[in-house]
Amino acid sequence: MLTRASVCVCVCVCWWVFFLLIMRRTRKGLEKELGWMKSSVVKNRTVWEGVMSIVKVSVLVSRPVLWCITCWLYFCVAGVGDEKVWMQAPQEYYVGLFYVCFPLNLLVYAWNDYDDLQVDLHNPRKGNYLQGTKGIPNRVLEKVLVFAVLVNVAFLSYFSFSIGIPMANLALWFVSLCMFNYLYNSGPRLRRGPAPLDFVGPLGYLLVFPLASWINNVPHVPFPTIFFHVCIIIRSQLWGQVIDYNCDLDAGRQTTAIVLGITHARTLLVGLVAAEFFVALTCFDFFISAFSFICLLASLFERVLYPAKQPTLKQLIFSSLFMFPGALLLLWGVWNQPKFSGILGADYS
Repeated sequence: MLTRASVCVCVCVCWWVFFLLIMRRTRKGLEKELGWMKSSVVKNRTVWEGVMSIVKVSVLVSRPVLWCITCWLYFCVAGVGDEKVWMQAPQEYYVGLFYVCFPLNLLVYAWNDYDDLQVDLHNPRKGNYLQGTKGIPNRVLEKVLVFAVLVNVAFLSYFSFSIGIPMANLALWFVSLCMFNYLYNSGPRLRRGPAPLDFVGPLGYLLVFPLASWINNVPHVPFPTIFFHVCIIIRSQLWGQVIDYNCDLDAGRQTTAIVLGITHARTLLVGLVAAEFFVALTCFDFFISAFSFICLLASLFERVLYPAKQPTLKQLIFSSLFMFPGALLLLWGVWNQPKFSGILGADYS
Protein backbone atom coordinates (compact mmCIF):
# COMPACT_ATOMS: atom_id res chain seq x y z
CA MET A 1 0.00 0.00 0.00
CA LEU A 2 1.33 3.42 -0.90
CA THR A 3 2.38 5.57 2.01
CA ARG A 4 3.04 9.26 2.24
CA ALA A 5 6.80 8.67 2.58
CA SER A 6 7.05 6.33 -0.42
CA VAL A 7 5.10 8.69 -2.67
CA CYS A 8 7.25 11.61 -1.53
CA VAL A 9 10.48 9.79 -2.31
CA CYS A 10 9.22 8.47 -5.66
CA VAL A 11 8.09 11.90 -6.82
CA CYS A 12 11.39 13.53 -5.83
CA VAL A 13 13.52 10.80 -7.40
CA CYS A 14 11.54 10.88 -10.66
CA TRP A 15 11.79 14.68 -10.80
CA TRP A 16 15.54 14.55 -10.21
CA VAL A 17 16.10 11.82 -12.82
CA PHE A 18 14.19 13.96 -15.30
CA PHE A 19 16.36 16.93 -14.33
CA LEU A 20 19.59 14.98 -14.94
CA LEU A 21 18.35 13.64 -18.27
CA ILE A 22 17.53 17.14 -19.43
CA MET A 23 20.94 18.40 -18.36
CA ARG A 24 22.61 15.64 -20.40
CA ARG A 25 20.93 16.75 -23.59
CA THR A 26 23.14 18.75 -25.90
CA ARG A 27 22.24 22.29 -26.82
CA LYS A 28 22.43 21.28 -30.45
CA GLY A 29 19.78 18.63 -29.94
CA LEU A 30 17.52 21.05 -28.11
CA GLU A 31 17.88 23.67 -30.82
CA LYS A 32 17.06 21.04 -33.46
CA GLU A 33 13.93 20.04 -31.57
CA LEU A 34 12.85 23.64 -31.10
CA GLY A 35 13.56 24.34 -34.76
CA TRP A 36 11.28 21.47 -35.78
CA MET A 37 8.51 22.83 -33.60
CA LYS A 38 8.92 26.34 -34.95
CA SER A 39 8.69 25.17 -38.55
CA SER A 40 5.77 22.89 -37.80
CA VAL A 41 3.79 25.73 -36.26
CA VAL A 42 4.30 27.91 -39.31
CA LYS A 43 4.11 25.35 -42.13
CA ASN A 44 1.47 22.84 -41.05
CA ARG A 45 -1.53 22.95 -43.36
CA THR A 46 -4.23 21.31 -41.28
CA VAL A 47 -5.86 23.00 -38.32
CA TRP A 48 -5.33 19.96 -36.08
CA GLU A 49 -1.60 19.75 -36.80
CA GLY A 50 -1.24 23.46 -36.17
CA VAL A 51 -3.05 23.23 -32.84
CA MET A 52 -0.93 20.26 -31.72
CA SER A 53 2.25 22.12 -32.66
CA ILE A 54 1.14 25.08 -30.57
CA VAL A 55 0.49 22.71 -27.66
CA LYS A 56 3.98 21.18 -28.00
CA VAL A 57 5.68 24.56 -28.02
CA SER A 58 3.46 25.65 -25.12
CA VAL A 59 4.73 22.79 -22.96
CA LEU A 60 8.31 23.95 -23.56
CA VAL A 61 7.47 27.58 -22.91
CA SER A 62 5.79 26.72 -19.59
CA ARG A 63 9.10 25.35 -18.15
CA PRO A 64 7.89 21.88 -17.01
CA VAL A 65 10.68 21.46 -14.48
CA LEU A 66 9.64 24.73 -12.80
CA TRP A 67 6.07 23.52 -12.31
CA CYS A 68 7.23 22.36 -8.88
CA ILE A 69 7.22 26.01 -7.71
CA THR A 70 3.51 26.65 -8.21
CA CYS A 71 2.77 23.05 -7.24
CA TRP A 72 4.52 23.68 -3.94
CA LEU A 73 2.55 26.91 -3.36
CA TYR A 74 -0.68 25.02 -4.03
CA PHE A 75 0.28 22.33 -1.52
CA CYS A 76 1.03 25.00 1.09
CA VAL A 77 -2.67 25.83 1.09
CA ALA A 78 -4.19 22.49 0.09
CA GLY A 79 -1.59 20.00 1.19
CA VAL A 80 -1.66 16.22 1.32
CA GLY A 81 -0.81 15.67 4.95
CA ASP A 82 -2.81 12.42 5.05
CA GLU A 83 -2.74 9.81 2.29
CA LYS A 84 -6.52 9.48 2.64
CA VAL A 85 -6.85 13.10 1.62
CA TRP A 86 -5.13 12.87 -1.75
CA MET A 87 -6.69 9.47 -2.48
CA GLN A 88 -10.23 10.71 -1.76
CA ALA A 89 -9.96 14.34 -2.78
CA PRO A 90 -12.58 15.59 -5.26
CA GLN A 91 -11.71 16.20 -8.88
CA GLU A 92 -11.61 19.96 -8.30
CA TYR A 93 -8.50 19.44 -6.17
CA TYR A 94 -6.62 17.86 -9.08
CA VAL A 95 -8.01 20.26 -11.68
CA GLY A 96 -6.71 23.11 -9.55
CA LEU A 97 -3.34 21.41 -9.18
CA PHE A 98 -3.06 20.94 -12.95
CA TYR A 99 -4.09 24.55 -13.55
CA VAL A 100 -1.35 26.03 -11.36
CA CYS A 101 1.20 23.70 -12.98
CA PHE A 102 0.57 24.19 -16.71
CA PRO A 103 -1.93 26.91 -17.77
CA LEU A 104 -0.80 29.40 -15.12
CA ASN A 105 2.92 28.92 -15.83
CA LEU A 106 2.25 29.01 -19.57
CA LEU A 107 0.66 32.44 -19.35
CA VAL A 108 3.41 33.83 -17.11
CA TYR A 109 6.36 32.54 -19.14
CA ALA A 110 4.84 33.05 -22.60
CA TRP A 111 4.33 36.71 -21.68
CA ASN A 112 7.91 36.85 -20.43
CA ASP A 113 9.42 35.18 -23.52
CA TYR A 114 7.42 37.30 -25.93
CA ASP A 115 9.07 40.52 -24.79
CA ASP A 116 12.48 39.02 -23.99
CA LEU A 117 13.34 37.41 -27.33
CA GLN A 118 16.48 39.38 -28.19
CA VAL A 119 18.02 39.18 -24.71
CA ASP A 120 17.34 35.44 -24.42
CA LEU A 121 19.16 34.80 -27.70
CA HIS A 122 22.42 35.75 -25.99
CA ASN A 123 21.68 34.07 -22.66
CA PRO A 124 23.70 30.82 -22.31
CA ARG A 125 21.31 29.30 -19.76
CA LYS A 126 18.30 29.60 -22.07
CA GLY A 127 17.27 27.07 -24.70
CA ASN A 128 16.19 24.10 -22.57
CA TYR A 129 13.32 22.74 -20.51
CA LEU A 130 14.76 24.17 -17.29
CA GLN A 131 15.22 27.86 -18.00
CA GLY A 132 13.05 28.41 -21.04
CA THR A 133 13.22 28.47 -24.80
CA LYS A 134 15.10 30.81 -27.05
CA GLY A 135 14.99 31.55 -30.75
CA ILE A 136 11.23 31.03 -31.16
CA PRO A 137 9.91 33.86 -33.34
CA ASN A 138 7.44 36.33 -31.88
CA ARG A 139 4.80 35.28 -34.40
CA VAL A 140 4.84 31.82 -32.81
CA LEU A 141 4.91 33.21 -29.27
CA GLU A 142 1.90 35.37 -30.14
CA LYS A 143 -0.10 32.24 -30.91
CA VAL A 144 1.15 30.58 -27.73
CA LEU A 145 0.17 33.65 -25.69
CA VAL A 146 -3.33 33.70 -27.18
CA PHE A 147 -3.62 29.98 -26.47
CA ALA A 148 -2.50 30.60 -22.88
CA VAL A 149 -5.12 33.29 -22.32
CA LEU A 150 -7.90 31.10 -23.73
CA VAL A 151 -6.89 28.12 -21.60
CA ASN A 152 -6.70 30.26 -18.46
CA VAL A 153 -10.14 31.76 -19.08
CA ALA A 154 -11.54 28.27 -19.66
CA PHE A 155 -10.18 26.94 -16.36
CA LEU A 156 -11.30 29.97 -14.37
CA SER A 157 -14.78 29.63 -15.88
CA TYR A 158 -14.79 25.99 -14.78
CA PHE A 159 -13.87 27.01 -11.24
CA SER A 160 -16.75 29.47 -11.18
CA PHE A 161 -19.48 27.24 -12.62
CA SER A 162 -18.35 23.93 -11.12
CA ILE A 163 -17.06 24.94 -7.70
CA GLY A 164 -19.12 28.08 -7.21
CA ILE A 165 -16.31 30.58 -6.74
CA PRO A 166 -17.81 34.06 -7.36
CA MET A 167 -16.95 35.24 -10.86
CA ALA A 168 -16.08 38.66 -9.43
CA ASN A 169 -13.37 37.09 -7.26
CA LEU A 170 -11.89 35.17 -10.16
CA ALA A 171 -12.05 38.21 -12.45
CA LEU A 172 -10.23 40.33 -9.87
CA TRP A 173 -7.68 37.54 -9.40
CA PHE A 174 -7.04 37.25 -13.15
CA VAL A 175 -6.76 41.02 -13.55
CA SER A 176 -4.22 41.05 -10.72
CA LEU A 177 -2.27 38.27 -12.41
CA CYS A 178 -2.22 40.18 -15.70
CA MET A 179 -1.24 43.38 -13.88
CA PHE A 180 1.79 41.71 -12.29
CA ASN A 181 2.83 40.38 -15.70
CA TYR A 182 2.20 43.73 -17.39
CA LEU A 183 4.32 45.61 -14.86
CA TYR A 184 7.12 43.05 -15.10
CA ASN A 185 7.19 42.24 -18.83
CA SER A 186 5.40 45.08 -20.62
CA GLY A 187 4.63 48.72 -19.89
CA PRO A 188 7.26 49.84 -17.35
CA ARG A 189 9.11 46.49 -17.75
CA LEU A 190 10.17 46.36 -14.12
CA ARG A 191 12.32 43.30 -14.76
CA ARG A 192 14.82 45.76 -16.26
CA GLY A 193 14.80 47.88 -13.09
CA PRO A 194 15.04 50.21 -11.40
CA ALA A 195 15.99 48.38 -8.22
CA PRO A 196 14.25 47.19 -6.09
CA LEU A 197 11.08 47.37 -8.22
CA ASP A 198 12.39 44.40 -10.21
CA PHE A 199 11.14 42.22 -7.34
CA VAL A 200 7.50 43.29 -7.74
CA GLY A 201 6.62 41.00 -10.66
CA PRO A 202 7.75 37.69 -9.10
CA LEU A 203 5.62 38.39 -6.03
CA GLY A 204 2.66 37.58 -8.27
CA TYR A 205 3.40 33.94 -7.42
CA LEU A 206 1.64 34.60 -4.12
CA LEU A 207 -1.66 34.79 -6.02
CA VAL A 208 -1.65 30.98 -5.96
CA PHE A 209 -2.50 31.17 -2.25
CA PRO A 210 -5.99 32.74 -2.49
CA LEU A 211 -6.86 30.72 -5.59
CA ALA A 212 -6.00 27.44 -3.88
CA SER A 213 -8.04 28.51 -0.85
CA TRP A 214 -11.10 29.21 -3.01
CA ILE A 215 -10.79 26.01 -5.05
CA ASN A 216 -10.50 23.76 -2.00
CA ASN A 217 -12.66 25.81 0.38
CA VAL A 218 -9.95 26.03 3.05
CA PRO A 219 -8.69 28.97 5.16
CA HIS A 220 -6.09 31.35 3.78
CA VAL A 221 -2.50 30.85 4.83
CA PRO A 222 -1.28 32.76 7.91
CA PHE A 223 1.09 35.73 7.73
CA PRO A 224 4.29 33.79 8.67
CA THR A 225 3.73 31.52 5.67
CA ILE A 226 3.30 34.53 3.39
CA PHE A 227 6.44 36.25 4.74
CA PHE A 228 8.40 33.01 4.44
CA HIS A 229 7.51 32.77 0.76
CA VAL A 230 8.16 36.45 0.12
CA CYS A 231 11.74 35.78 1.27
CA ILE A 232 11.98 32.72 -0.98
CA ILE A 233 10.64 34.56 -4.03
CA ILE A 234 12.87 37.62 -3.62
CA ARG A 235 16.05 35.65 -2.97
CA SER A 236 15.30 33.32 -5.90
CA GLN A 237 14.84 36.34 -8.16
CA LEU A 238 18.08 37.85 -6.87
CA TRP A 239 19.91 34.58 -7.43
CA GLY A 240 18.63 34.52 -11.01
CA GLN A 241 19.88 38.08 -11.50
CA VAL A 242 23.33 37.05 -10.33
CA ILE A 243 23.27 34.19 -12.83
CA ASP A 244 22.25 36.57 -15.64
CA TYR A 245 24.56 39.37 -14.52
CA ASN A 246 26.59 39.72 -17.73
CA CYS A 247 23.57 39.37 -20.03
CA ASP A 248 21.61 41.96 -18.05
CA LEU A 249 24.61 44.28 -18.00
CA ASP A 250 25.03 44.05 -21.78
CA ALA A 251 21.29 44.71 -22.21
CA GLY A 252 21.54 47.92 -20.16
CA ARG A 253 19.30 46.72 -17.35
CA GLN A 254 19.39 48.19 -13.85
CA THR A 255 18.42 45.18 -11.76
CA THR A 256 19.20 44.96 -8.08
CA ALA A 257 22.19 42.71 -8.78
CA ILE A 258 23.56 45.18 -11.35
CA VAL A 259 23.15 48.14 -8.99
CA LEU A 260 24.71 46.35 -6.01
CA GLY A 261 27.32 44.36 -7.88
CA ILE A 262 27.71 40.59 -7.56
CA THR A 263 29.53 40.72 -4.20
CA HIS A 264 26.93 42.87 -2.42
CA ALA A 265 24.10 41.01 -4.18
CA ARG A 266 25.39 37.75 -2.74
CA THR A 267 25.62 39.38 0.70
CA LEU A 268 21.99 40.49 0.41
CA LEU A 269 21.10 36.98 -0.73
CA VAL A 270 22.62 35.54 2.45
CA GLY A 271 20.63 38.03 4.51
CA LEU A 272 17.34 37.12 2.81
CA VAL A 273 17.92 33.40 3.32
CA ALA A 274 18.86 34.07 6.95
CA ALA A 275 15.53 35.89 7.47
CA GLU A 276 13.74 32.98 5.79
CA PHE A 277 15.54 30.53 8.07
CA PHE A 278 14.58 32.55 11.16
CA VAL A 279 10.89 32.46 10.21
CA ALA A 280 11.09 28.72 9.49
CA LEU A 281 12.87 28.10 12.79
CA THR A 282 10.29 29.99 14.84
CA CYS A 283 7.08 29.07 13.00
CA PHE A 284 7.52 25.73 11.26
CA ASP A 285 8.84 22.26 11.94
CA PHE A 286 12.22 20.62 11.46
CA PHE A 287 11.85 19.82 7.76
CA ILE A 288 11.06 23.38 6.69
CA SER A 289 13.83 24.73 8.89
CA ALA A 290 16.29 22.17 7.49
CA PHE A 291 15.45 23.27 3.93
CA SER A 292 16.13 26.92 4.74
CA PHE A 293 19.31 25.97 6.60
CA ILE A 294 20.62 24.09 3.56
CA CYS A 295 19.78 27.09 1.38
CA LEU A 296 21.65 29.30 3.83
CA LEU A 297 24.70 27.06 3.64
CA ALA A 298 24.54 27.09 -0.16
CA SER A 299 24.35 30.89 -0.32
CA LEU A 300 27.25 31.21 2.15
CA PHE A 301 29.22 28.67 0.10
CA GLU A 302 28.76 30.71 -3.07
CA ARG A 303 29.51 33.99 -1.26
CA VAL A 304 32.83 32.66 0.07
CA LEU A 305 34.08 30.68 -2.94
CA TYR A 306 33.19 33.03 -5.81
CA PRO A 307 31.91 36.28 -4.29
CA ALA A 308 32.49 38.51 -7.33
CA LYS A 309 31.97 36.11 -10.22
CA GLN A 310 28.94 35.10 -12.23
CA PRO A 311 28.50 31.35 -11.69
CA THR A 312 29.38 29.00 -14.52
CA LEU A 313 27.09 26.23 -15.78
CA LYS A 314 29.07 23.62 -13.82
CA GLN A 315 28.74 25.68 -10.65
CA LEU A 316 24.99 25.97 -11.20
CA ILE A 317 24.71 22.20 -11.60
CA PHE A 318 26.76 21.71 -8.44
CA SER A 319 24.49 24.10 -6.52
CA SER A 320 21.45 22.20 -7.80
CA LEU A 321 22.94 18.91 -6.63
CA PHE A 322 23.65 20.52 -3.27
CA MET A 323 20.04 21.67 -3.00
CA PHE A 324 18.49 18.28 -3.76
CA PRO A 325 18.44 17.08 -0.11
CA GLY A 326 16.79 20.38 0.79
CA ALA A 327 14.10 19.81 -1.82
CA LEU A 328 13.38 16.37 -0.34
CA LEU A 329 13.06 17.85 3.12
CA LEU A 330 10.84 20.65 1.87
CA LEU A 331 8.43 18.32 0.12
CA TRP A 332 8.29 16.09 3.17
CA GLY A 333 7.66 19.10 5.36
CA VAL A 334 4.77 20.47 3.34
CA TRP A 335 3.07 17.08 3.51
CA ASN A 336 3.33 17.02 7.29
CA GLN A 337 3.08 20.67 8.36
CA PRO A 338 -0.45 21.49 9.62
CA LYS A 339 0.23 25.23 9.31
CA PHE A 340 0.90 24.68 5.60
CA SER A 341 -1.56 21.93 4.71
CA GLY A 342 -4.99 23.51 4.65
CA ILE A 343 -6.76 20.29 3.62
CA LEU A 344 -5.19 18.31 6.46
CA GLY A 345 -8.01 16.58 8.25
CA ALA A 346 -10.67 17.57 5.69
CA ASP A 347 -13.61 15.24 5.29
CA TYR A 348 -14.29 14.13 1.72
CA SER A 349 -16.76 11.39 2.57
